[in-house]
Amino acid sequence: EPEGNMVCFRYRPVDDAAQARIRQALVRNGSFYLVQTRRGGQLWLRTTLISPATTEADLNALLDAIRTAA
Repeated sequence: EPEGNMVCFRYRPVDDAAQARIRQALVRNGSFYLVQTRRGGQLWLRTTLISPATTEADLNALLDAIRTAA
């Protein structure tokens, strides 16, 4: 069982500026909303899984959108 509903991650192997650009592209597109946070001196992307209706297909679509933005 998960202990939380926030997931922090980085698209690798890109730098902090690329993380920020990926986030901006997704937010601007309107398909997904990610926030950013700093951890260990690096910029991380973060999503919060709140809706019980979120499916594996939704998460795969998020990953596809991230890959496209990168």
